[in-house]
Amino acid sequence: MTRAAPPTAGTDTITPSDDAINHFKRVLPHERVYAGFDGEKIVAGTGAFPFDLIVPGGQVKAAGVTITGVLPTHRRRGYLRAMMRSLIDDARARGEPVAVLWATEDAIYGHFGYGMASMSAEIDVPRDRTAPFSSLPSPGDARLVALDEAEPLVAPVYDRVARVTPGMFARSPEWWQDRVLNDMEWKRRGGGFMQCVVLEIGGKPAAYVTRNAGKSWKRQDKGLQKSQAWFTVKRQAMATDRHDPVGVYFGTTNGEVYISTDEGDSWECVARNLPEVYSVEVAEPAE
Repeated sequence: MTRAAPPTAGTDTITPSDDAINHFKRVLPHERVYAGFDGEKIVAGTGAFPFDLIVPGGQVKAAGVTITGVLPTHRRRGYLRAMMRSLIDDARARGEPVAVLWATEDAIYGHFGYGMASMSAEIDVPRDRTAPFSSLPSPGDARLVALDEAEPLVAPVYDRVARVTPGMFARSPEWWQDRVLNDMEWKRRGGGFMQCVVLEIGGKPAAYVTRNAGKSWKRQDKGLQKSQAWFTVKRQAMATDRHDPVGVYFGTTNGEVYISTDEGDSWECVARNLPEVYSVEVAEPAE
């Protein structure tokens, strides 16, 4: 087993252009690429992106396994096992306690110590068979932006979600420019140009209430910050009491706690500068 500069490894019949390879090299260091040789010919390859993986309570260094493949003519000869062994040993030496990958054939990687962490699915529905579930007013203004202008707008949104979502990884500027927003023709596979749409809401938080099982909703934001408020409310960070009118309470990922004593018609911030609020509970006073 020998390390090599990034090969066009695997069994993909698409040969990336020199421009595509140069972009790839910016996010995949050559020392993190492995190749299997038969004589002077590369017949197998794999690599590992250096990731910062989000886990409950923080983040850890991780090896993001990628470009793994063995030519059909050289399978079942130990190439994949040898490459995985080298990659995992190297990750451990670099202080990366986790190796992660998206598997197209999940049965293979169990042999090397990988287990299922999550599942994903894609559903394609013909457009002529779809219709909106319900009509809702737009919460903001949508506009198309050029790809070279998109990162400052979309990256902060991704970062806020990633920080509190285990399994996501931090994206560097190089990752945005060379992996996400780089509209290379060979990646389209016959599709159209990449488009980026930004929905601008203006950072105006609000609570919405329905009293008819979702047929209509009322916006309630009196007492909430009027602009530049960027936070998330966790599923378990909102609670109600048993009073009449009902009191409503919620905590934010910015460390604030709001209360409403009139079923959301008005709000008051009762705590600030707390750690990220994951859960809110209501304790009724003893009689």
